[in-house]
Amino acid sequence: MMLPSGNDAAFVLAKYFGRMLFEKKGYDERDMQRIRSYQFNYHPYFVKYFLKQMNENAMSLKLLNTFFDSPHGLMNPQNVSTAYDMAPTDLRLHANSNLPAHRGDQNVRVSLPAQLLETTAAASAPRGYSHGKQPELAAGASCTSSSYEESSEQSSSVEEKFETVFVESDRLYSWVNTNRLLGIDGITGSKTGITEAAGPCLSCSFEKDGNFIIVVLLQCKSMDSRWEEAQMLIDWAVQRRQLMAPIPQQTYGSGPAF
Repeated sequence: MMLPSGNDAAFVLAKYFGRMLFEKKGYDERDMQRIRSYQFNYHPYFVKYFLKQMNENAMSLKLLNTFFDSPHGLMNPQNVSTAYDMAPTDLRLHANSNLPAHRGDQNVRVSLPAQLLETTAAASAPRGYSHGKQPELAAGASCTSSSYEESSEQSSSVEEKFETVFVESDRLYSWVNTNRLLGIDGITGSKTGITEAAGPCLSCSFEKDGNFIIVVLLQCKSMDSRWEEAQMLIDWAVQRRQLMAPIPQQTYGSGPAF
């Protein structure tokens, strides 16, 4: 998700963990009506339960100006946040040093071996919903899938049907980090992005000489202006920290200490 901005991956994770939350917390029909989402309220999967957990986590992190109504942030006027809230979010991600975008990796290659996958992608819906869409697969893959039929009983229980996906050959993915600041001394990440509402965005991390700084930019004038603006803010933050540093005490003879 971090390097190629995998909105599809974010959606799949929301479906999977949303179902886990639905089953673990034992939501009943009243909860299903109470928990609402502007974009996913009537969606045949469990995304809105994942979104509920996202917003609970946001409150625990004191992200007071953030509300998640989408797992990927696309095409949803109810999905809002601020640069101030995104900075501590980035800080939390830095705790996971295994993320390529936060290691400053410029190029990442991932190989997925040929395998037989069993998934509940088409089965993660409460009874009463119907969909007939085949799952989208990578080239060189084939599948057989199950689908739901309309049920006369609106039940919150989950019907276990699996689809079997045969991946015929190894798949190699190569991703290029679009953060042009990588390679500059001290720059360690983090994430680029763009949406129609937020414009060109950048969350940038800098670590050098005891300084650890995160800069978040939203609604930049252009895609290229992000790099110059981020460097200007990093320079300002470093200079400000130097000016605010305590003056070391020194003693000269019997005179006063400074």
